Amino acid sequence: MISKKKVALGVFSVLVLGAVIARSYYARARAPRVIEDVLPVFSELPAGPRAPKSELLGARVGFTTFAEIETFGKTHDMLCKDTSARALMRAAREKKKAETEKKKAEGVDVTSSASSKKVSPMEQNPQVRWSCEGTVSSAIGDRTRVPATGRVLYIFDSAKHPLRHVSYRRVHRDHAQARADLLDSIAAVKALYGEPQQTSGTLPEEGAEFQKYEPYKLEWKFTDVALTVSGLSFGERGVDIYEAIEVPLPVRSDAPALASLQDPPSDRSAGGEDRGSGEHVRR
Repeated sequence: MISKKKVALGVFSVLVLGAVIARSYYARARAPRVIEDVLPVFSELPAGPRAPKSELLGARVGFTTFAEIETFGKTHDMLCKDTSARALMRAAREKKKAETEKKKAEGVDVTSSASSKKVSPMEQNPQVRWSCEGTVSSAIGDRTRVPATGRVLYIFDSAKHPLRHVSYRRVHRDHAQARADLLDSIAAVKALYGEPQQTSGTLPEEGAEFQKYEPYKLEWKFTDVALTVSGLSFGERGVDIYEAIEVPLPVRSDAPALASLQDPPSDRSAGGEDRGSGEHVRR
């Protein structure tokens, strides 16, 4: 027969173990979240024709830094924010945290979960998607542009890496103005990069309207740089004019900064990190 002393000792042991587990759980729940940057695997610059430049929309892919874009936006009255998966998830988490704290202050019993500390694979990607909505074309500053308002989007593999992508998307209700904007963009890109390697669709004649959902697109393709200019009618919503330049994935984003395939990797725009592995170094 089990003695009362042994029973009491067993109960005490269970209580102590439960307290230890509870304290450990509570500590994990309150511990700051640590997010490790996990970059995609990038490739080295392949053999083939290089672009003569890497500039468009007032920036240079492969060279321009995030700090430079931040400064440019502030001095040109551009309203920008990070719309990457990491930034959006962080904002959602902060909102939930604020709601929880408010409920606690109101005396509502709120149970926090350690699962809220878990890090999503999407959140480990340090990509920055710097979106500048409501940007007037004159703010871009690269040339005298057809008046328009739209979104400028800058994409960086991380805040330490050089610019990978920049684009300007705007919509015109007036088809004649959309056509003029499209032709102006085409002429500007041709002046820098020559004739496009690929053209699809049909440009409407002067005075005619764009056909709904029938895009007209021109593409310039090099090993280190790719450019696109397009026009697409969405009917009553207007005509979408899109202008973009990027370092094509999976090529490393500093490819335009490499003078030749034999040159060592440049560290000018990645905080001095050694990125010769073609991965922009996964740490």
